[in-house]
Amino acid sequence: MKRIYIALALTLAVAAAAPAEDPIRLLVITGSHPYDVRFFSLFEGHSDIEWDKKTQSSKPCAAYSEGFAEGYDVVLLYDFEMSITDEQKDAFVNAFGGGRGLVVLHHAICSHPGWPKFREIAGGQFFFEEKDGHRKSEFTGGVQMTYKPAEGNHPITKGIAPFQVIEEPYKFVFQVDGAKPVLESDNEESDSVVAWTRTYKDSRVATIMPGHGWQIFEDPSYRRFIAQSIRWAAGRNTIPVE
Repeated sequence: MKRIYIALALTLAVAAAAPAEDPIRLLVITGSHPYDVRFFSLFEGHSDIEWDKKTQSSKPCAAYSEGFAEGYDVVLLYDFEMSITDEQKDAFVNAFGGGRGLVVLHHAICSHPGWPKFREIAGGQFFFEEKDGHRKSEFTGGVQMTYKPAEGNHPITKGIAPFQVIEEPYKFVFQVDGAKPVLESDNEESDSVVAWTRTYKDSRVATIMPGHGWQIFEDPSYRRFIAQSIRWAAGRNTIPVE
């Protein structure tokens, strides 16, 4: 028994002496779609997450300049862009694949309808018209939704129970094969899988359809889900050790 106590004490001492990880550096990109400013509260109050924001200007995809994501561990997209130049496409593709995480949130999945590479990286896309045999996507505003973690105990949903909130669900969204469901709904106005993860080369990608307005921004379960998605995309523990 004495040996067990000594081993435990040594383990705790090593853990205490281990250097703390640097905070996750998060870049949040918004623009080209209205939103409630309470959206930014999702990133506040986390000692392990430091964030900056860029807003797309009147010029489409102006934030996607070469090297735009340098210095950041994760990029979270909350923009809505319908056109993109070849140079901006190159800058976007170059930002991911080497280990930098990506979170695609709500209306950002509607971006770049004519660019299949975005669809590949995000693992899905909202279609404004029938495309490649897939039907047009739909949305409905102001719906009482119930969300629940998908089966499989994904780190993103650790500690999250089913929750209800007013939201704008999407339906008939294209999703690539092989993505891992992490959040689901059984509402008939929504796809059953509403959030998923995948990897694009060496980058972790979390795509999350819920995220429309202040009701969901203020929901504790959703706020936790977003923070844990950011941590997962960065390759960190989804529940940090204080």
